[in-house]
Amino acid sequence: KIQRLQEGTKEKSFSTEVLFQKLYLTYIKIPFIKRYVLKIRRRLEIINIDDEYNTRKGTAKILTKTFAIIIPIIIITIVMTSQNILLMTILLIFELFMIDTFIDGSVDKIDNNILKEQIDFFSEIRHAYHEFNMVEEAIYQVAQDDDKPEMSRQAEKIYEVLISNDPESELEKYYDIAPNNFLKEFAGVSYLTKEFGDRKVDGASLYLKNVNNITQEMQ
Repeated sequence: KIQRLQEGTKEKSFSTEVLFQKLYLTYIKIPFIKRYVLKIRRRLEIINIDDEYNTRKGTAKILTKTFAIIIPIIIITIVMTSQNILLMTILLIFELFMIDTFIDGSVDKIDNNILKEQIDFFSEIRHAYHEFNMVEEAIYQVAQDDDKPEMSRQAEKIYEVLISNDPESELEKYYDIAPNNFLKEFAGVSYLTKEFGDRKVDGASLYLKNVNNITQEMQ
């Protein structure tokens, strides 16, 4: 019976998902590399919101790609400058700074991806709000889109804030972890609309007008 239940749930002999989880556990144990692990974690935790699995996976993935580029460069540097210790030292120090540059660039790429996803998200929110006429329901429906995983996690968090017993306090907490000011604005506008209702301005929804304004600020 146990074997039948396990059928289809086990990973194949090789899985990048498992590999990155194991690499994370290895990286975190190495003193020099641990510094970079924690640096990446701090930024990815904001993006992944309570998703430890994806935070570890993303951290290991970024570090592995960085090392795949930097380590060959370091080896070449050592081989080519072995006769000149001073030059080799200067180049190796420079390459250490390159690690930070690669890491920042990789995380910035994820941040930029969220911004791109937000534009589509706000467009879908407008359509969903027309359909349901309820802020929290519109956000919940759009959050189910698996094509935008980073933005979906943010949307689910905002939805949880709106339906919580103390949304005002939860909103303040979200402000502290939101990856950008546009999501803070959206969460604030959504909270105010849910609590106090929508109004018509020149025949148009004030909530949708505010969402449009946020979209225009991003562009």
